[in-house]
Amino acid sequence: MGRGIAEVCAQYGFSVFLVDSDEGVLASARKEMLWSLQKLLSKKQIFEDPEKVLERVVFSRDGIVHDHLDFLIECVPEDIGIKKRILSHYDRICPTETIFASNTSAIPIGKIAVSTNRPDRFIGTHFSSPPVMQKLVEMIPSLMTSAETVLSTRYFLEALGREIVEVKGDIAGFVMNRIYLAAAAEGMRLLERGIASAADIDRAMRAGYGWSKGPLEAADLAGLDVILGAMSSIWEDTGSPIFRPPEGLARFVEAKRLGRKTGSGFYEYDQGGKKRK
Repeated sequence: MGRGIAEVCAQYGFSVFLVDSDEGVLASARKEMLWSLQKLLSKKQIFEDPEKVLERVVFSRDGIVHDHLDFLIECVPEDIGIKKRILSHYDRICPTETIFASNTSAIPIGKIAVSTNRPDRFIGTHFSSPPVMQKLVEMIPSLMTSAETVLSTRYFLEALGREIVEVKGDIAGFVMNRIYLAAAAEGMRLLERGIASAADIDRAMRAGYGWSKGPLEAADLAGLDVILGAMSSIWEDTGSPIFRPPEGLARFVEAKRLGRKTGSGFYEYDQGGKKRK
């Protein structure tokens, strides 16, 4: 997600720092961004030389050291402890006017914002995956987010050509995942009970409701570890049995069957990430 959001920002003319502690991850991100931009150029969805776009991206292990930084967008794993630790660190070194935005898929924004000294300049920006192809972004202010921060974030997201859904209540799962994860959890339970195969569950939602991907396909694409984390956040926040993570999901994550990124999840994938028949 971080790579995709950085690519979108660079496409729309923004200077970007893409930060990760792993040099290999950064090298891979640059390679994937170049491939993506070249593909978009070949389809005439962009018209700028991909290398020129990438000139606006600084790939850094050392963090952000800059006198002027409008937005910091956090895209670390869906673990509130990790998010708080990293955001607390950047809170100390970023300019006071920098707006912090979390790409969390389910954790209430206020719970993360309190790890910083800028909760009034902290907001949720949940980008749909993959950001390069999907325009939708949920914008989630907490009770502490200032009106100025909401307005500045809206201007920024509009400058990225995004379609914005403003979430009026800072609840776990927001809008998209509140609906999707309820469906995904039920799909997983139906699979566990042997009611239908993964392929038929997904086919039912594609053919019957017009979904572009079925709930299990979408889970594999997002990463089953991400899905488990998001589902757990809503379960812990609400106590609703609808969102209690199915046992099979936890077992898949324990076995490192995380979906397309590891080659297996509800489906098996080849090295190119295509589903095996």
